[in-house]
Parts: sequence; C-alpha cells; structure tokens
Amino acid sequence: MLATMTLANLLIAAPPPPSPGWAWEIEPTDFPKRGFDTAELGESGTMVANWGDDHFTVRFIERQMPELDLADRSGRSRQYALVVMTTDGETSQYSPNSSMGNRLQKVHQWMGRPIKAIKVAQLGLLRLDEEGVQQISREAVMEARSKELDIMSMAVLGQPFDFTLTTLDGEQITTENVAGKIVLVDNWATWCGPCMRKMPKLKERYEQWKASGLEIIGIDWDRDVAKGKKAITREKLDWPQVNPYAAEGDHEDLWDRATGITTLPYLVLLDEKGLVMAAGQPEIVMETMDKVMSGDLPRTFPSWTPEQVSGMTATEVRQNLVAVSTARQGARKNPAMSDHLTDQFNQLMSRLKTLAQANRTNP
Repeated sequence: MLATMTLANLLIAAPPPPSPGWAWEIEPTDFPKRGFDTAELGESGTMVANWGDDHFTVRFIERQMPELDLADRSGRSRQYALVVMTTDGETSQYSPNSSMGNRLQKVHQWMGRPIKAIKVAQLGLLRLDEEGVQQISREAVMEARSKELDIMSMAVLGQPFDFTLTTLDGEQITTENVAGKIVLVDNWATWCGPCMRKMPKLKERYEQWKASGLEIIGIDWDRDVAKGKKAITREKLDWPQVNPYAAEGDHEDLWDRATGITTLPYLVLLDEKGLVMAAGQPEIVMETMDKVMSGDLPRTFPSWTPEQVSGMTATEVRQNLVAVSTARQGARKNPAMSDHLTDQFNQLMSRLKTLAQANRTNP
C-alpha cells in the first residue's frame, strides 16, 4: 500500500515486458555477479546491483530531470519495476520495497527477493509512463463506479478534479459542495512523520483563510481507522475527513490505482472551478495556497484544453493572455505551475497567430 517513503513489496503478474504503458529504462542486461556493486546507466538514473551468495539487492538512483513532465507537474513520483529473467527462462516483474529521496535524487530499492542470485540471468528496469498511469487511473475509476463505490481520482495539473466521497462522519462531500471555494485535499497518515509535522501549519492556514473561502478535505490512509480518528480528535483537525479503509468491502487497491499516489504527504490544491492548481509535497502546494488566498495568484486557474483554445475568438485570446501573464508573475517560485502556464501562453499565442492569418486570407 501507500507509505511515507515505502511501497508495497508486490509481485506483479505481467506479460512479457514491456507491457502497454511501460517503457524500458534499462533493457535486460547481464550483471556481473560479484560481491560488490555493479552499475548500469539508464536514461534518468543508475541501477546498482549487489550480489551475495544466495541473494541480491538492487538500487535505482533516480536523478532529477532538467525538464518537468506531466507527472512531475502533478507532484507524482515516477514508478519503476525491476524485471528479473532467470536461467529457467522465467520473467518476473517487481515493484520496489522502498523509495526515498529528495528534490535532487530518489533511491528505489529491491531486496529480499525469493530468487537465488545464482539463478538470475538478466536484470532490467521498466518505467511506467504518464499515459500508462492515467490509463490505470481511468480503469480503476470506471471499476469503482460500476461497483457504486466512492473514490478519488488522479490529480492532473490544469484539469478538473471531480469527486464524491463519504466522510468518517457519514456525510457526503462532492465537487458541487465546494464549488466556488479554494480546496486543499490533504493525503496523510499517522505513521507519516512529514504528514503530522505539517498539521500545525495547516491548522493555522485554515483558521486564517476559512472565512475567505478555504476548504480542506483530509484523506487519512491509516489502515487502522480508529487510530486515525484518535489523531483527528487529538490534533483538532476540524475539516471533513475520509478514510479509504473505512468503507465496507476491500477496495483500497482501487484507491491506489485511481489516485496514482505512491508517497505521503500528497496535497492537491483546487481553484474555484475545481481545476488542479498545484499538487505534491506540502511546501510548494501550501505556498501556492497562501498566494491564492492573499490575492497574489488568481482564484480561477487560467487553464484550458487545446479544444477550448481552438474555439476562442481573438478578443477571448487576448483577455486570457493577460490572465496567464499575471498568473506567471505569481508562479515564479512554483516550477510546475510556471511550466504549465508557459504551455498555456504558447497555445494562446499560436491561436492568435492562426486567427491573424485567417483574417489576412479572408479580409
């Protein structure tokens, strides 16, 4: 399941890799079986294997990429799987035992595998691309709806974030309930140290801004629901709380796949129309929230789909260019938001150029 810095030790049943949504970070290769580290370079990091007599440990040291992709912009960690090909011709795919790191690099580790080192023929590393992550999310949401289960979807910067959730108090909270408000969704758990350390600041912000239209929704990922409830009472978290494990039935796996969250804490900030303004770790998301609530950033995020941009008139494009330019000034310390707004600016400029060319062709 989820962890502050830990993923489940899970054997994934997979067809011969790479399956749809997965791409090779490091193609299967022979690793010299020595008693010390042997390394192989990949596109975004280095895989290191350490061999013992009857076991092996693999680490992938992922470095920060110079350009943010959509997953980065939405605050999600990249997902990797170790591929082990044995001398018996079998192929297995594993998720990491743990993933931890900082803004410069992250270390994903596989260890304690039920395969003897002597039987390993080749090792490879797969990376789940953003299209694959979103496809997994869409399928999980559809499955949940078919079972009439409440679930939270994946946060994608600049896109709508729709939800219908049942709180621990039995109340229902929906996108419509909070329309017109700035909404912060806080994914947390009692066993997550950074989650609990940020709570005093979160309470301060709530008291400061709730009269100005700030709403907070907590998603407590504690398997022990009672323990989470005690923390809510003890910490005086006076906003709606949801726990994926509180509902009847075993559907937390759907939540995992639908949200795409692999680490906690994970915060999502929504504008007044329910668009994702920021997502990821508390520092940047809460700083963005402060700027929105204090008026340094607009309460409506200037973000449109390519289809919406293609339908804009020249007057609408010019008005929206002003909105994007203003927002870019306030987003200079938020690389994800800044990159997204730059993309929006470029789309609008392209639309304006198309309209100008059409006017010259048809005076």
